[in-house]
Amino acid sequence: MAAVPMRSVCLSCNKQIVTRVEKVASTRTHLWAGLLCIVGYVYLIIKILNLNMFAANCWLCVCFPYFMDSCKKAQHYCPNCGAYIGAQSL
Repeated sequence: MAAVPMRSVCLSCNKQIVTRVEKVASTRTHLWAGLLCIVGYVYLIIKILNLNMFAANCWLCVCFPYFMDSCKKAQHYCPNCGAYIGAQSL
């Protein structure tokens, strides 16, 4: 399945539909946030002696994966009955 709405047949209500897509945080989202946290921490340790203010701002980047759809999993649902159809494959 793709990250965009697709044509499908709902197995629950047996109707031809275009899926409703919801983007949800997944393991991939948490891994990206963790990676940004580690990079920010390493950068902070390297720059701590210089008192670089940019290093403190690196921690703000940890939130980015939770706001970016490309870091989330797309789950497809039937718009008629709300049944779960499937998820975006990696």
